[in-house]
Amino acid sequence: MLNKTGKYEKYGYGILFFLMAFFINAASSFAALVNCGGNGQNPCNYSDFVKMVQGLVTFALTDVVTPVAVIVIIWGGIEMAISAGDEGKFKSGKKKITAAAIGIVLTFGAWLLVNTILKFLNLPTQ
Repeated sequence: MLNKTGKYEKYGYGILFFLMAFFINAASSFAALVNCGGNGQNPCNYSDFVKMVQGLVTFALTDVVTPVAVIVIIWGGIEMAISAGDEGKFKSGKKKITAAAIGIVLTFGAWLLVNTILKFLNLPTQ
């Protein structure tokens, strides 16, 4: 018989293994962040730095924040659905959904800011 802590540990390990597989897959797309400064390559300049920042924001947006936010929104929705009138569980689920939505808005805002600056400076965008 599992106590409450053991029950949550079981779910935590499942989520941890899922996220590990996700981040290992995402890390493979992160290999060539900037194509400069290596053996036989041109030295890095300001444009390459800006491309790196844009690559980091795009990576965070597409490979980290969005999938994690979707998982948290689903988790919060399930928690709200199975609350069975328990106000605490319902509020907890609502809090998860709100936090995920705020995270998505902040990340998309960062992406918008980086792309706006790149267009203003007339630098290439991805």
